[in-house]
Amino acid sequence: METLRTYLQQEVHQVAYLFVVVLLAMGVDIVTGLIAASINDTVSSKFGRIGLFKKVAHILALILTVAITFLIPEDKDFYVIFFVMSYSILNETISILENLRKAGIDIRPFSFVVNILRGIVGKENDYED
Repeated sequence: METLRTYLQQEVHQVAYLFVVVLLAMGVDIVTGLIAASINDTVSSKFGRIGLFKKVAHILALILTVAITFLIPEDKDFYVIFFVMSYSILNETISILENLRKAGIDIRPFSFVVNILRGIVGKENDYED
């Protein structure tokens, strides 16, 4: 019984850590998006509100994913959570790099990273500038 309790505590800590990383990436994405919009003079409360609602919906979907994994056999549940959280982190990383580019920061040294990440998450792989 003690081994199971220790295992569950470790898994909960791992899930919590991944969730915090996703939340931090979302926060950085929001900030870099605001910076890019400010620099380009395209700040819009409508687009900001829509973006914020999308982030909240994404967070709710992640919470639902964690809850649903209780229905998956114990030896596979963490892998599902890890995949979904990793996918979210990759998506946010792409968005952060795109926001930096829109803000006028030269991220060409990272263009290969963006192309690799886009390939992983299934977005168009046309990032060259």
